[in-house]
Amino acid sequence: VEDVDHELVSDYIDEFFQNPKSTQQLLERSILYFPAIEKELGSQGMPEALKILPLIESRCNPLAKSKVGAEGLWQFMVPTARQLGLRINADLDERRDPTKATKAALSYLQYLHEKYEDWTLVLAAYNAGPGRVNKAIRSAGGQKNFEAIKSFLPKETRNYIPKYLALQYVVENHREYGLKPGLPELDIHMISHVNINRKISVKKISEITDIDEQTITFLNPALKHNYVPSLAQGYDLILPQRVMAIFEYYLVTKEQMANPFAYRTLELTVDKKQSIYSFQGADPREFDRMRAEFARRLADSDTPLQGAQLVSSFRSAEAILRLVDTVFAQV
Repeated sequence: VEDVDHELVSDYIDEFFQNPKSTQQLLERSILYFPAIEKELGSQGMPEALKILPLIESRCNPLAKSKVGAEGLWQFMVPTARQLGLRINADLDERRDPTKATKAALSYLQYLHEKYEDWTLVLAAYNAGPGRVNKAIRSAGGQKNFEAIKSFLPKETRNYIPKYLALQYVVENHREYGLKPGLPELDIHMISHVNINRKISVKKISEITDIDEQTITFLNPALKHNYVPSLAQGYDLILPQRVMAIFEYYLVTKEQMANPFAYRTLELTVDKKQSIYSFQGADPREFDRMRAEFARRLADSDTPLQGAQLVSSFRSAEAILRLVDTVFAQV
């Protein structure tokens, strides 16, 4: 971004690092939602850096609600959300559904980019609305660049791009400042969904899956009440991946089955400059083999692994197994 107010960017960076507890919480939420956002950005050929927007808009909180009524990760107002195909009714608000809201947000950002052909103007329009940006362009004599129009925009929008750049820096460099965000529980990170079109309470789902009601509610923020409503298009219920087969079995048979599987986590330090998310070519069928290998080697080892960090969501079981080979060879 040319001609950005670098002093303001620096001030925002200082503000984030001077409030480490708040910033660490922000980063922990980003770990939970960034992978899905990155995947959707990649599939649509959009800049990965756009994942920063929900940090600014909602602090990556699906339940965030503004004073003017915008809700969700991407802070949609009701008319815009409905225009983008999100359902909002007495039982459901898909602005709070991270997956559906992300797809809607990227569709809207694509529309704005086709309109302005400049990502800085896209960010300004996302924050202030296209109407204000169009008015600012007219006031600037028709010039279509952020530097030319920013004096005609509200202060919040003028500061939006500096704040965006500051957050991008924080996300990429927080470990150098001593921030170590915790990793999410596997039950809220390794998830799956099933479309159901019958009414069922969260309590009943909890009984079937042995997953506590709080976790089910957390994974399904679009639900306004403690039940899944009966809807013509159905509802995509999100549950931990490890219990999805149990729940689907119940939907078919109306019988409950025991859950023989629970997660056991192991943290390993790999390379602070390389993300597990960079591994490609996952074969989901390899997951069980990888999990069994982890359990076997951990059980056989007499030496605890110290200072470990294993990202719980990964894309290549074989790559992780190679890393495990290396780590256990050093134990």
